[in-house]
Amino acid sequence: MNAVFDVKKGLEGVVYLALGLPKDFLTATFAIARILDRSAHIVEQRKDNRIIRPSANYIGPAPLPD
Repeated sequence: MNAVFDVKKGLEGVVYLALGLPKDFLTATFAIARILDRSAHIVEQRKDNRIIRPSANYIGPAPLPD
């Protein structure tokens, strides 16, 4: 299996390699990015004193009639 996709299913590993990061740093870089992301969410939630959830507004075609 390709080492890039062992880190995360997607293109993040490819981007890290394109930036010139060694393959040995991919897992650590991914973990640091996740920790910073979650930390930012926690700070924002505590600042607003509410849980932040994305809205789910369906904008597709209307359902077919029965």
